[in-house]
Amino acid sequence: MTRRASRMIGSAAAGAISVILLTGCVAHENAADAAARDAVAGLIGEISHRQASDIDGWARLAAQAAGDRSEITLIGIAPQTAQKPIDPLGTLSFRVEMTARSTGMWSAETVSSTSCYAVDFTRYGPVAQDRPWSDPPSVRTIDCSDGARSVTPPPDTFPVFVVPEGAADAILAVVADASATDPTSELESSILARLSPPTGPYEHLAPLEVVRTADGAIGASMGTESRCVLVRRVDGVTERVYAPRVYLQPGELGCRGTTALSDLRPPH
Repeated sequence: MTRRASRMIGSAAAGAISVILLTGCVAHENAADAAARDAVAGLIGEISHRQASDIDGWARLAAQAAGDRSEITLIGIAPQTAQKPIDPLGTLSFRVEMTARSTGMWSAETVSSTSCYAVDFTRYGPVAQDRPWSDPPSVRTIDCSDGARSVTPPPDTFPVFVVPEGAADAILAVVADASATDPTSELESSILARLSPPTGPYEHLAPLEVVRTADGAIGASMGTESRCVLVRRVDGVTERVYAPRVYLQPGELGCRGTTALSDLRPPH
């Protein structure tokens, strides 16, 4: 009986020591640091549903979302080489100057802190760290470098393809009036002549394509997977058709003239 009691007491003591050791491993985070981490997490949450092709794109989205929140400063844009779509594109670093109210059992005080955080991104969003107890899992604490300054994301120089207003009406009119001998290149030129080119920086007219089948059917398209105008003329009937978004994605039918003539019933 005495030996069993001794074993139980020994096990309890070992458990208590383990709890103390584990508790000692958890870094104390004051109210200002906690608020700072939450602020970065909130910022990342606002853009996490978006996609970007490189870390500069994520930096632009973060800077735009931050707006006039002066407590959050973007201080680092570090690109990485991604071999696969799920590989990290790079890391964004933030410095946060935060003041918060800390309330204890017997007193309350205002605390301030300057803390820094980093978030890794793939093209699909922030990367969760391998620390399930971290909150939030995508935001990790880093050292604040001396003299770290605010950085401005580079401008977006990727082409922006625009489907002008009136594109659908222009395509419908030209396709409806097309003769059996009009070359498809002339039909494309006629459509473009009815459209106003975009004027924004890096903006271009979206790709236009007109195809004709051996039996005289005409299919026309203008746009990309994000916005696509499709028109067809079959047996003398000209109409606009709509494709499920899945058909417009890369590797599928795409926004093509042939797509307008395809079976566009939903896949399921």
